Amino acid sequence: MLIGIKIIMKSNKIYPDQLSVSIIIITYQRVFNVIDILKDLKSQSFKEFEVIVVSDGCKTAFDKRIKVFSRFFPMQYLDTGLKNKYGLAAARNSGLRAVKSDYCILIDDDCRVSKDLIKNHYLNREKLTIIGGQRKGLGDEEIILKQKMEELRKLPYQKAFHIKKINRNFPKISLIENNISFYKNDVLKIGLFFDYLRIYGIIGQEFFNRCKDYQFKYKYIHKAKITHLTNSKEVNTNKKKHKMMKSVLSNVLILPVIKNYFFAKIFKNYLSKIDHKNIFHKYITIILWIIIFIISPFLLLKKILIKIFFNKFKIKN
Repeated sequence: MLIGIKIIMKSNKIYPDQLSVSIIIITYQRVFNVIDILKDLKSQSFKEFEVIVVSDGCKTAFDKRIKVFSRFFPMQYLDTGLKNKYGLAAARNSGLRAVKSDYCILIDDDCRVSKDLIKNHYLNREKLTIIGGQRKGLGDEEIILKQKMEELRKLPYQKAFHIKKINRNFPKISLIENNISFYKNDVLKIGLFFDYLRIYGIIGQEFFNRCKDYQFKYKYIHKAKITHLTNSKEVNTNKKKHKMMKSVLSNVLILPVIKNYFFAKIFKNYLSKIDHKNIFHKYITIILWIIIFIISPFLLLKKILIKIFFNKFKIKN
């Protein structure tokens, strides 16, 4: 088996365009978590892949204990350069721009992966489709994630379903951007991940809303499994005690603006092309905050008035 791995490695390094899959791992000061994931990837049943480790301003990706795994599969090491900031979206975008294959799998560093993870993602690939895998929880998360996976299993078995229809027909389903896969160019064309407002709770919702607007489908594959870890070191740029407050801020003020169809088009066509290290990125972020604080109260008022109107209409009927 080891000989077989070495032969594949040699082939991939000489012919990098033959790589079938790129695995992007996002990390923040969790070296040992990344090492465990790389050990899992070393034992994968599917071998034609590369790994891109992207650290969010902490240089974890360049740790020597991580680099030693380049003996087993091709690797790239990147860092966002965003110190003390929540740069999850920027890290994902950096990884996606660097990949050498046509197909990508995205995972965070707080998990372990099943030995057939890559195979189950890759064999179910489809154009303009996000493949989502199972997320198993441990401890306090076990029941919560089990319920979420049960909702996802209500979708047609191994069949791609328009995200717009999922939102309409399966309101209890929550689509998450961890343990997903897709064709690189499909996501590049719609603008990657929104990396301007670095606040918990907006990245996945905005991304899947944009995918919905551009007619993407979603397919759930239960066998493409990761297991979330409960003992992972807390990310100090995204502390649990602040998540609830940030989530409320995101849902009330930010998401109503950035999920707007016209804003999504502006982001896709123009804003997404500006790298997070570009000085214009900073200026645009300031402008966006000003726009949000001006527009959000009116959008919130509009939502309240519509709700009151429909409630009165129901009472009359």
